Amino acid sequence: MSDRQAMARKFGMKPGMRIGLVGADSLSEAMLRTAGIGQTHWELEPQEGSFELVFYWPKSHAEFAKRIWDLAEMIAPNGAVWVMFPKKAYLEKHGLDMSWEEMQATALETVLVDNKVAAFSDEFYATRFAIRRDLRKGPRQ
Repeated sequence: MSDRQAMARKFGMKPGMRIGLVGADSLSEAMLRTAGIGQTHWELEPQEGSFELVFYWPKSHAEFAKRIWDLAEMIAPNGAVWVMFPKKAYLEKHGLDMSWEEMQATALETVLVDNKVAAFSDEFYATRFAIRRDLRKGPRQ
């Protein structure tokens, strides 16, 4: 399996998916686009829609607390928000004013629940949040 295929599999990317990128730097965007598999529809800084996946790089705790609610409403019932979070050694470099535990607690105040953590790069890892099963609308997931 190639690195590209491994990344696509790790983050659940499949052909034809609609994927949103929020707050991505150019290197992170390029890494994900390279891993994307045929016919994937990418949207930068989406404001609304229905996405199978959204990758989100928060800039501050206040911004995260507001934006995570919007992103929860943008994903399909079986979709996910991947919150890209700096590893502890890189928190200061990226100017993030919250810990992973604060990020998780804030997200859990929404309809989301975390269900997976995965390495993304040397400086970032990602936490997957999905809509709680009992709150999903549409066909049973």
